[in-house]
Amino acid sequence: MAKPMALTAAALLAASSLLAQTAARDHLLLAVSQADNVLAVFKVEGKTLTPAKTLPIGSGTREVCVAADGRRAYVSNDKDGTITVVDLEGLQVAATIPLPGVKRPDGCATSPDSRKLYVAGMESENVSVISTETHKVLKQLPVGDEPRRILFSPDNKVLYVSREESEEISIFDAATEAPLGTLKSGGHGPRTMMFLPDKATILATNVDDDTVSFIKPDTKQVSLTIGAGGSPQRLGLSPDFQSAYVLSVLEHKISIIDLKGPHVRAKKFVTVGEAPWGMTMNDERTLLFVGSSKENTVTAYDTATMQPVASVSVNRPMGLAYR
Repeated sequence: MAKPMALTAAALLAASSLLAQTAARDHLLLAVSQADNVLAVFKVEGKTLTPAKTLPIGSGTREVCVAADGRRAYVSNDKDGTITVVDLEGLQVAATIPLPGVKRPDGCATSPDSRKLYVAGMESENVSVISTETHKVLKQLPVGDEPRRILFSPDNKVLYVSREESEEISIFDAATEAPLGTLKSGGHGPRTMMFLPDKATILATNVDDDTVSFIKPDTKQVSLTIGAGGSPQRLGLSPDFQSAYVLSVLEHKISIIDLKGPHVRAKKFVTVGEAPWGMTMNDERTLLFVGSSKENTVTAYDTATMQPVASVSVNRPMGLAYR
């Protein structure tokens, strides 16, 4: 019995070491500057944002995602048809991945083990599956109808891809990448998706209908669709998981939707800077970061008060991400 106990102790020690390393990492806010073709990196300490590095990326960049293990970020270069790989430990560009046959790469996500990167090709109507170790494209999944965003289920077994030029969300088996059918999105122009705290409901924005829909993947039913401001683009959850934040680009506001009921609807609105294309949150959900591509700023809001507490300059910020 001694050997298994020793292995268990070693595994626990390794896990503790990994947790300690993660806790010691700098907390970073990443902001794509579409005007300057750079990724602006800021260190987040409390409510303070400090410029850390500005890294060159490709042309026409829109989106950025952080790997599940937090070691790297991936930037989709819309005009170049490439992905810029950013080492977040050394704050340097690690590689540029060409995407043959892919037109206008957009939203991205990594597998839970960070070994695969998934990138939506808006005009090539596919999702590229890329090895994060070799930077090689492993396969391309046919999707159709302008894929924009990618979401894993809470149990990491299913992959969802929103298709903006449709009223559907495509479903794939995360292990085999085999297609599993589609979900109705509840409106036209589905884009951003997130799972609600019940882990059984997807909240999805419908940018052409100015709505958000509550979707039950298990039954493939849309349970509710409500208004959420002009062209709702991004989503977030309050620290107590009782409210959802919906970013409206055309009305430059955040709608705060009460999820408790009995009537689920937006009960509060917060005005933000004009043309707010990007939004993200810190892990504790105490800070909400919103970019304004007209005012060339990224502003941090305290979610307890929804008041701005910090702001930094970024020339035409688009996608935002947090590590």
